[in-house]
Amino acid sequence: MVLDVEGVSFIIGQGGRFAVPFFFLTVGFYYGKALQRGANPFTFLILYGRKLLYIFFAWSLIYAFIPPNFISEFKQFGILSSIYVQLKTTYYWAINNKLDFILNGTKTHLWFIIACLMGLAISSFFCKYRIDRFLLPFGVGLYLIGLLGGPYSKSPIGLSLPLNPLSENPLFSTIFIAVGRWVSMYHEENKRLALSLFFGGALMHFAEIFYLKKSFNIDALDPDFLLGTMFWGIGAFLLCLEYPNAGRNSILERIGKLTLGIYVSHVLIIYALMPIGALVKSLVLERLVWEIFKPVSVLFLSYGLCHGLTRNRIFAKLLT
Repeated sequence: MVLDVEGVSFIIGQGGRFAVPFFFLTVGFYYGKALQRGANPFTFLILYGRKLLYIFFAWSLIYAFIPPNFISEFKQFGILSSIYVQLKTTYYWAINNKLDFILNGTKTHLWFIIACLMGLAISSFFCKYRIDRFLLPFGVGLYLIGLLGGPYSKSPIGLSLPLNPLSENPLFSTIFIAVGRWVSMYHEENKRLALSLFFGGALMHFAEIFYLKKSFNIDALDPDFLLGTMFWGIGAFLLCLEYPNAGRNSILERIGKLTLGIYVSHVLIIYALMPIGALVKSLVLERLVWEIFKPVSVLFLSYGLCHGLTRNRIFAKLLT
C-alpha cells in the first residue's frame, strides 16, 4: 500500500504539532490582555496557577488509579485488583523518577500544565520588575537550549541535559507565552504574514524531521518541537486573530470552551478505545481505517465526556 499505517500515524502525529504552541500562545495572549487591564503579574500567576495546579493534581491522582486498557484489565483481573496494581506501579515509578513526576505528574501529557505555569512565572518575573524587553530573547534562548538538548542532541552541536524526555519540559513554553503577550499589545492585521508563518513553519518542521531522520536516525514520530514548529504555531495563532469569526456558532466553538478538559481527559478515552486497536492490530486495511478515524473519535468522545461532567459543579472544576 502506498499509504501504510506508519505513514498515516506520522501524518496525523506530526500534522498537529502546532497545537501545543498554539495553546501556550493563547495563554500568553490573555495574560497580556489581563496586564493591560491593570492586573498585577504575580496576582494573575497565583490565581491562574491555583486553578491549574488543582486540575494537575486531580488528574494526576485519577491517572494514578486508572490502568491503561482499563476495560480489559477490569474484565480480566477485577476493578479493585487492577486499581491496586496500577497505584502500586505509579508509586514505584514516581519514587524512581522524581523529576519526571514533578514536571509531568502521573501521565506524560500533563506536562503542559506545569510548563505553562513555569512559563507564566518567568514572564511574571520579567514583567513585575520591568525587564520585559528581555523576555522574548530569554524565551528564544530557552527554546534553542531545548532543541539542542532534545531533537538535535545527536547532532554535532547537541547538548546533554538531565530532563527526559526533552520534549516535555518548561524550556519550550516561555517563548510562546512571551510572543502571545507581545501579540496582545502590538498585533496588526497582516494575513500574508500569518499565512507565510503557518505554511513556511509547517514546511520547515517536516524538513527538519526528514533531515534528523536521515542524518541521525531519530524516530520521525518523536519530535514535538523543532525550529519550524515555533513559526508554525505562531502562524496558526495569527490566522485565528485574522479570522475571528471562523467556527463561530459551530461545534468548534463549543469544543473550544472545553479545550483544557478535553486535553487532560482524552487519555482516558484512548485507554477505553484500546480494545478496538487490539482487534484490528493484525488487519492492515482495518487498522489503517482505524488510525484515520481514531483521532476524531477521541476528540468527540472526550468532548462528550467533558460536556456531561461539566453539568456537575464539582466535576466542572476538574475540566475548566
